[in-house]
Amino acid sequence: MGRGRLGNGPPATCTPDRIPERGAPERRQPPEITERSSAAEDRSSYTQVWTTLIMAFAAASSLPALATSSVRTKSDVFADPAWHDPGTMRYVIVDLEATCWEKGTHPGRMEIIEIGAVLLPSAEGAPVREFGEFVRPIQEPVLSKFCVGLTGIQQADVDGAETFAAVLPRFLEWIGQEPYVLCSWGAYDLGQFRVDCRRHRIAVPSGFECHINLKQAFAEIQGARPCGMKAALRHLHIPLEGKHHRAIDDARNIGKIARVVLPKLQGRK
Repeated sequence: MGRGRLGNGPPATCTPDRIPERGAPERRQPPEITERSSAAEDRSSYTQVWTTLIMAFAAASSLPALATSSVRTKSDVFADPAWHDPGTMRYVIVDLEATCWEKGTHPGRMEIIEIGAVLLPSAEGAPVREFGEFVRPIQEPVLSKFCVGLTGIQQADVDGAETFAAVLPRFLEWIGQEPYVLCSWGAYDLGQFRVDCRRHRIAVPSGFECHINLKQAFAEIQGARPCGMKAALRHLHIPLEGKHHRAIDDARNIGKIARVVLPKLQGRK
């Protein structure tokens, strides 16, 4: 499978909404899949922090291409014969948790503290194995109260873990040989992998260049605006498993959504 590097194209640009001519029908916006939240969640600043974080990634000069398409590679994964062979293409559904703060959270400061993933043997296949490991941050090793409250990850969990430089090779060994497609809910996870690889002076794995943003793909298939993972599960009448913002639990839940999205993506190509 051909691999294209990310971020080599021109940065994404924003254009103002077109004002319809007099008498012309007004262009409708896609419907929004809403996500309910508890009163405690409404009072928290979690949503605001993560929205700021995502915007920061989009604005980062090295990551402009991450928010432009559901498939994150210049060489179109759908053109590869393996994509059309249910017994060949594997899908790595990954989710990350990272250090964060109520104020001052930005990509360059954050470090991965948990990698969770499930492996689908095909677009519709049930997960055949799982990966879950904590990661010890090196830049700011003490977790903030905000981070502990959001993720449930305790200081002892990361203190007893190895660094990203040691965990990443085990993750790649768990994945196995290419070809495979890396999938995540949104562009954040791939961006954070890039940040941590740079921090530890590790090359970004070539297999990661073939990436599907399931959040964007789900929105396109549903004809709706991008939504959170919990809202997508609710829309599909799939119960949430485990704790939201724990990487392994989120990977399991995203895997369930992927088994709905991926076959439809295949059918459209």
